Amino acid sequence: MQAPRPMHDGELSQQIAAVRREHYAEVIRLARQQFDLVIIDTQITEGLDTSGVIDNVIGPVLRSGGYGLGIAEFTTVGVENLLIAAAYLRSVGADSARMMSTANKVSPSVGDYGKLPQSLGRESKWKGAIQLDDRIEDDMRSRHVPYAVPTMRAVVLDVAALRDRAGRVQPEGSTRAEEEQARVLEALVHPMTTATSEDLCTLLDHMSWGHIATRLSRPSRPVRMHSLPPTMWIRPEGRVGGSKAAATGLLPVTVDWQAGAVFMADPDAVGVEEVRWVVDGAGAHLSGSIRLTEGPSVTGRPTRDMWEAHSAPVLTSHAAGRALDALIEQGELAKWSMLQRLEEFAHEKVQAIATSICREVADVDDETIAPSLLDAQQLDLVVTNVVYGTRGDSDRILRRLDRCLDPATTRRVDPIRYLTTQIRRDLGDEVRVAIGDPQVGSRVRRVARGLGTGATLERIVERYNEVHSSDRISTSRAVRALTVAPSIESVALPIGFEVCHV
Repeated sequence: MQAPRPMHDGELSQQIAAVRREHYAEVIRLARQQFDLVIIDTQITEGLDTSGVIDNVIGPVLRSGGYGLGIAEFTTVGVENLLIAAAYLRSVGADSARMMSTANKVSPSVGDYGKLPQSLGRESKWKGAIQLDDRIEDDMRSRHVPYAVPTMRAVVLDVAALRDRAGRVQPEGSTRAEEEQARVLEALVHPMTTATSEDLCTLLDHMSWGHIATRLSRPSRPVRMHSLPPTMWIRPEGRVGGSKAAATGLLPVTVDWQAGAVFMADPDAVGVEEVRWVVDGAGAHLSGSIRLTEGPSVTGRPTRDMWEAHSAPVLTSHAAGRALDALIEQGELAKWSMLQRLEEFAHEKVQAIATSICREVADVDDETIAPSLLDAQQLDLVVTNVVYGTRGDSDRILRRLDRCLDPATTRRVDPIRYLTTQIRRDLGDEVRVAIGDPQVGSRVRRVARGLGTGATLERIVERYNEVHSSDRISTSRAVRALTVAPSIESVALPIGFEVCHV
């Protein structure tokens, strides 16, 4: 929650004046209805409350049982400012028993915090310090919550509310408290993706309609053009869907229309015209028919149950031809929008995938900082190659999209999960290409580590061929697997200019 700064004149001052305490209170109330944990980030809290957000919003929340966490950098000024802010919050009704404090960005070389815990402990509960760690910055840049970094995890677990869902404080170390911590942490680390399933399903719908429209002949008489929903939301059967299904109770599935998702109905036909549909996905098998009627165009997609009827207006042959052209154009635009969304998703995931592969290559655990075999420019190149291809042809990803439009592809997995899984897999393959790791690299290294230090190359190759008799390797492939480094083709060379006197 960014506190607006008051200005005495101009349009901005009118906007600030229009945002009052009841607006903030309403946002907080609505958030509490939807979520178990609501975090209000006030950015920088100044010693003098010039905006009224502290007095009118934060103060009432703290007085009514809210918890507060003060964060200060490990400097004299930072600590003094936090102490002033904590004292001010107490003056507006905050309870010290529900106030917490921590120091941020502390150098790992600092082993003694001096009187800092005691100083901050006068106004709050000291929760420890978060040390500087490159992994925290790397995770934040890749839009991930760095909850797994040890120096961050210890503090977050301590700060994460030790309360049950009724608000009762649980004793530290109790099973209920540990379960509540795990639940809160799970909520905090929910993937921060910019592309929602709803948005991506809408793009898939337009792509499907455009794909079908290219194969349809232009009508020579008036028709009703029904653009039937290629996707819908259903309640999965059994344990299908994982965390996504647990969060919403629904999963997207593709709909297989017997006559195609774009159907030209004859307005002069006698009787009720129906088309059959089948859904085979998310652990469920559904089927039925839908009536085609005349009326305003229907948009959106069904939720839980298929619509009983679908309406569309009567179009002249010329208007129907233009409508088909519009579907084709919208499908092409949707394809490029989908590529853009998938590129954003790939940028979010590539750092974590590269780090995981580099950890395996270097044989380091999660407690150790993994070596960086690829820099930021090389990772960008990995994403470009996955999404747009090495020659700009996008062959691989477009094949994924075409398969995603086929209902047979998504019988065991929802279409969005299929796409994101393929992107992750392709990113991993491309990262291994960039560092020069052969496909059998991880298996070769596993065999070498099992043989222990001192094993000869010949013994590693011999043992690998014994264990993986159907996938025999040569000495050159084993050498590549054991000496992984970025290939020259993957290295992004910076361009520099030198000015010389001539």
